[in-house]
Amino acid sequence: MMEIGAVVFSLALASVTLATSSSSAVTEGHWLEVRGNRSSNGVFVAEKAEVLLPQSYDVLIGTITKSEDPDHRGEELFLLGEPLEFSRDTRFRVDEERLVGNRVKVEGFDRGPGRFLAEKVSARGAGRDRVGGRVEEVRHTEDGTEVRILHMWVRLPPVVEHELPLADIPLASSSLSAAAGERVDEDDLFGRGIALSRSLRFTGQLELETTREGNFNLDVESAEDRTDYDGSARLRFEWSPDDRWGGVFEIRTAGRYRKDEEDGTSTVGTTRFGQTWLYARDPWNLGTYLYVGRQDFDEAREWVFDKNLDAIRLVALRESWRFDLSVSTTLSDGGPRDLASTNWIAYLSNNDRKRHLGGYVIRRDFNLEPLEHTTHFGVSLDGEWLPALDSWLDAAILRGHNGLVAMEGWGFDFGSTWSAVGPLALTAGYAFGSGDDSPENGDRTFRQTGFQDNSAKFAGVTSFRYYGELVDPELANLRILTLGLGARLAERTSLDFVYHRFEQDKATATLISELDRRPNGIDRRLGWEADLILGSRSLPSWDIEVVGGFFRPGPAFRHRDDAFLARLQIRYRF
Repeated sequence: MMEIGAVVFSLALASVTLATSSSSAVTEGHWLEVRGNRSSNGVFVAEKAEVLLPQSYDVLIGTITKSEDPDHRGEELFLLGEPLEFSRDTRFRVDEERLVGNRVKVEGFDRGPGRFLAEKVSARGAGRDRVGGRVEEVRHTEDGTEVRILHMWVRLPPVVEHELPLADIPLASSSLSAAAGERVDEDDLFGRGIALSRSLRFTGQLELETTREGNFNLDVESAEDRTDYDGSARLRFEWSPDDRWGGVFEIRTAGRYRKDEEDGTSTVGTTRFGQTWLYARDPWNLGTYLYVGRQDFDEAREWVFDKNLDAIRLVALRESWRFDLSVSTTLSDGGPRDLASTNWIAYLSNNDRKRHLGGYVIRRDFNLEPLEHTTHFGVSLDGEWLPALDSWLDAAILRGHNGLVAMEGWGFDFGSTWSAVGPLALTAGYAFGSGDDSPENGDRTFRQTGFQDNSAKFAGVTSFRYYGELVDPELANLRILTLGLGARLAERTSLDFVYHRFEQDKATATLISELDRRPNGIDRRLGWEADLILGSRSLPSWDIEVVGGFFRPGPAFRHRDDAFLARLQIRYRF
């Protein structure tokens, strides 16, 4: 038994061995922690560098010095050449009267040149100096790769370490959305932008997409194929006048040219507000953040929500937990149900991005005829709980009323991705949403929250619709088996093959999906779909995705001709 235990322990140690990559693979947006020393010419020479998941605070470790130069407003404190600012909320775990000459660790925020705001200052023992933060710029010199972190240049060693594959480590956003540890998905990543002043920055996204939909009505005799050409822009201003206040103002503009076999050609364009909000950091000195305005509510698998809502939102953040409480609605640019809704959301999590565990209650009241309200009680688990195995579990119970009809249902989605076969990754998952074929005694059909997007990554570099790019159903009265095989073609390029088999829980004539055909309500077998997703993040600031989808209908449909989908998406962040 002791020998078996030793083997298991050795395997566990091996599972946490850090991988390495050439330092030339580091790109803008990576979060780096480097250890070394600052040279006389101001360049920080790193002896060790590690790419981490994006952190909540920038970090400096070294010895505090001071300047008495009149140009520096009298006695000013520096750490590794960065001027330090302190506020009434700075937490000192050292004698703040004797900082100069002492070795400390400072966690805080970069507020622009000459403005490193210290959140926490603690004592540190002897060792190498350290810098941790977002890579703002990369340059390749005769001496090797150099990156700019905060406002200093760092010369990297020949290799950098990373616990996860580089393509699995999300880039750190420059957005103020991260101020309270917000998760920022790839759709909301922006470039570094242009500094218009010390407190105002302009950033944006440009996107082009073309989509071909073939035979979505499952009947080749009826011409309904179409091709869409979409272009969009997101223009954002980020305002951070000091450590306690900030905000975002965003305009979204989009246009579509459509060629439809049945309806001919058409053009449509829209301009609207995107995420536009203000925040206050700890307005009542309770360690909280207050957000007011149109915000992105998002979580890792987007099974619960990925939605812009007009909300008042309070976030309490600690090292081991996070609690979100909000009331929201949709004031414009929404469907009839969203415009008529009032939403209450409470979400408690362990505040761990690598092994997420959370629970939530979501109440939605719809001012419609008849009056409707729904409440979801759910749990969410996601992360690498076992070596080389990225697992997830989402489960929820639905309760509510639609007029006099009682609503109740339940659903879950669980699965794992195994990434221990060289460049290959294997995925298996199963999802279930309860149905009801006799709703006269109440409706037992499960429905998701209405905020969901059902998009995530398996082991590749890009997210996709994990219930099928073509069918893309809501998990309502459905059983979905998913199998996937992924491959890393390059450091930041991946190819995923994903198979889905769809079956209704109860045979009904209702299916919430992208298909233009209803089931017959007699047979539960809907069919199967196969998708191929190619994603690349190899070019800085560019995201490229190519998708192909094929659906073979089952006996639940009267017409059973195959459907297909092809899509190309290109996004540029600046």
